[in-house]
Amino acid sequence: MNIAVKQNPLVIEGSGLDNELLLKSIDNTVLDGSLDSWKKVQVDDTPVIRTERAVLAAESWKASRGEDIQIRRARLLANILENLTPQIQPWQLLAGSESQDIFGVHPDVDLCTTITTDAMTSEFLPIGSPEVAGIISEEERQILLQCVEVFRGDSVFEHVESAWLATFGTNPMNWVSTLHYMGKPGPYVRGPIQFEKIIKQGLRALIDEASAKIEEFKASSEADIDKLYFWESVIIVNEALITYAHRHADHAEALALTCDDEQRREDLLAMAEVCRHVPEHPARSMQEGMQTAMFMLLAVKLETPHLPGDSGRMDQYLWDLYKADINEGRLDQQRAVNLFDSYLAFRGGVTSLNDPNFIDMQQTVTQLNLITLGGVDRSGNGADNALTYLFLHAAGLLALPEPHLTLRWHRQTPRNIMRKGHETSVLVGGNPQFVNDEPVLEYWAARGVPQENINDQSGIGCLPPLASNVGYIQLGVVSQAKNLELILHNGHDQLFDAPIGLQTGDPREFETFEQLLEAHKKQHEFWIARLTRMHRISYSIENKFVRTPFFSSVHEDCMELGRDLAFRDLPHFYHFMNDRGCIDAADSLIAIKRLVFEQKLLTMDELITALDSDFEGKRGEEIRQLCLAQDKYGNDIDEVDTLAGALGAFGGAAIRSHCMPDGKPIETDRPGVSWHYFGGAVTAALPNGRKAREPLNDATLSPMRGQDKDGPTTVFRSAIKAGFRESLYNVLNQRISPSAVKSAETMDKLVGLTQAYMENGGMHVQYNIVDTATMRKAQEVPEENKDLVVRIGGFSAYFVQLTREMQDDVIMRNEQDV
Repeated sequence: MNIAVKQNPLVIEGSGLDNELLLKSIDNTVLDGSLDSWKKVQVDDTPVIRTERAVLAAESWKASRGEDIQIRRARLLANILENLTPQIQPWQLLAGSESQDIFGVHPDVDLCTTITTDAMTSEFLPIGSPEVAGIISEEERQILLQCVEVFRGDSVFEHVESAWLATFGTNPMNWVSTLHYMGKPGPYVRGPIQFEKIIKQGLRALIDEASAKIEEFKASSEADIDKLYFWESVIIVNEALITYAHRHADHAEALALTCDDEQRREDLLAMAEVCRHVPEHPARSMQEGMQTAMFMLLAVKLETPHLPGDSGRMDQYLWDLYKADINEGRLDQQRAVNLFDSYLAFRGGVTSLNDPNFIDMQQTVTQLNLITLGGVDRSGNGADNALTYLFLHAAGLLALPEPHLTLRWHRQTPRNIMRKGHETSVLVGGNPQFVNDEPVLEYWAARGVPQENINDQSGIGCLPPLASNVGYIQLGVVSQAKNLELILHNGHDQLFDAPIGLQTGDPREFETFEQLLEAHKKQHEFWIARLTRMHRISYSIENKFVRTPFFSSVHEDCMELGRDLAFRDLPHFYHFMNDRGCIDAADSLIAIKRLVFEQKLLTMDELITALDSDFEGKRGEEIRQLCLAQDKYGNDIDEVDTLAGALGAFGGAAIRSHCMPDGKPIETDRPGVSWHYFGGAVTAALPNGRKAREPLNDATLSPMRGQDKDGPTTVFRSAIKAGFRESLYNVLNQRISPSAVKSAETMDKLVGLTQAYMENGGMHVQYNIVDTATMRKAQEVPEENKDLVVRIGGFSAYFVQLTREMQDDVIMRNEQDV
């Protein structure tokens, strides 16, 4: 007689998303008590600036003088990994942290000496947000300044700045009101990390691969010695990372010996076993896979302190391990959630010492770092799974502003994944952001990137969705809004009283709107060309002083070609320029067209006089109200939406008309960050009615604050018409009333709205689901609202850690219904 065996209802088959009991078991998980306690401390924590990395870096640099730069950079990182104090925090289930602090900062003393010098000689130590300062003892401050001197003369920015001064006769910082480059020159190269390869093969296999390449090189007639040095550097840094992991195993065992809590002792011994095995060898469990990713990201961060690295497609490269752990009874859903929340807490403490000149660019203590979920697999099949669902749920439990999440949307995205994503967004202040796969796939396909790499794309920083073999660097920002200000003053910067721009003629003498538009284009092209020239100069200098052997060793193509990413010449390496202020410019140009050229309600002189006074006085305010009353983008008005799209297309074409020395055109992107605040602070009053120094339009596709009158559907129509497909990506913020999504029915409406937007070609959207009263209360009683998270523009942040101006900017965005 056959006896039927009852199957475990929580066994995962397929994607697991059609197993309601499995998903319910995930929904029933809760935040671990130790992490709940950690978070209460974290929101009050003050960042601490540490010297240990700097001392080890300086020690190595002095010892390696005379060696090739590739080897020197490898030895520097190796010395750090082999000697930096191992850290395991009391709340951690995964080993590793940069320091003993929740927010521990290792300044960049070796790659850009001026940032550390400027910060250490100022009273305010900028850690991410302009509102949050770090602390350091006077003794350690002096140690850092001494370490900086070890690298004086070898720092890449010193050499680039000298070249710029020789070329332009002035420091480009004098153009900071118009050209906003994201930081000092150096290894700002980014790209997806090969987590899946290392998790499946281990670092020992990577070292063996490098050794084989060295033997092939020696046996060949190859003469490019940089290849040999590259593969040697790969061995140096990855052997050191294995040592770093083993030192954490020793540390975990030592902690276990003195631990009285039985469960914690078991966790520590489990950590020790994991760290003995990975990342040297292939991961055998989800915990080992996560631990491998943590060690890889720690190595990236310790190599380049200002770049945090990104976690890639975690629900993909951990899926097989998670599924096997669950099905074989080694893991339950609560433990899986605890592991991921431990990982999130680790990544939520990643921070850096910022350049004081660009502190307003990013108003969050934690560095922007991204986890990508959902999407399709390398063959183009839907890849959403139960781990996607679990990660969204776990993020909602911990509710940190960083790391933030991208949920890749495609036409087969399951409804329950979209629903879970929106539920998480309510809990985590606009996290995740929703990104449409289709425009991204079209963009990279047009540039000849292989389809399987495009399908495997993941985001970096605030958003940029990069195919898995793409290298990326952001050259800087050109502002169409600022350039409109310049043409209204014949190239003169009103706020800084400096003749920095192209002289395009006195606008009072323009007889047609077309003359004005042509002047705007010439001014924008002038600044694009200037920024391009700056970076063509730095391109030829940077790789002489900068290499990133570890990051390059885990980026696709580098190992095969024997080429460090710092050379920026791999087959699929791309340089991007950020074209911003298109919506501000479109709204302003429409206002001029209507008021001056068509209706003749104002003369150009009257308008410019009002702008120069910042709309002062009775007549100034009358003119401002006329400007505000003109058609605005975001209200489904064809003319202004089409003009916004035309300005975007023009900006993209103007940028792409320039090439870098590798022969490839410069590409266009439009991230969010908090650039609209930074860019607004250096821009005078505009004809759209915005006053001087106020923030520009947030994100890149968002309407002017308070001017989107007819709800999100109308905004979506405007965004789709504007298109902006010349850009790799764009950012759209929408603020939704919490009362509008309180019921299951209204939440379904929001999910359907997002779905319809994506189906009709929308590229990106993220939601602030918070009401004005809550934010006003947080301004009045910040100590009672420390954990309120809001979406800014490509990232989220604790509301009370924003500047008052940025808080008001979020509040002034229209609160929409669905």
